[in-house]
Amino acid sequence: MKYIFWGIVIYFFVRFVFNFLIPLFRATRQMRDQVKDFQSRMEEQQNFQRTAAQQQQQAKPKVSKEDYIDFEEIK
Repeated sequence: MKYIFWGIVIYFFVRFVFNFLIPLFRATRQMRDQVKDFQSRMEEQQNFQRTAAQQQQQAKPKVSKEDYIDFEEIK
């Protein structure tokens, strides 16, 4: 009777480990990898936007007060 009891306990323990704990660890690892991938993509996008903004800012012509023309409205 004692062996049957311990056999059943071991059977349920093994089922618990293989049907619950291992899939849980795999899902956790997969989610962690997805979050890291998402963060790296966001960093790349931010860096791209920063460099594009800097290039656009450098490409703008410098405007001085002499470039503006004063005018009066004629009716």
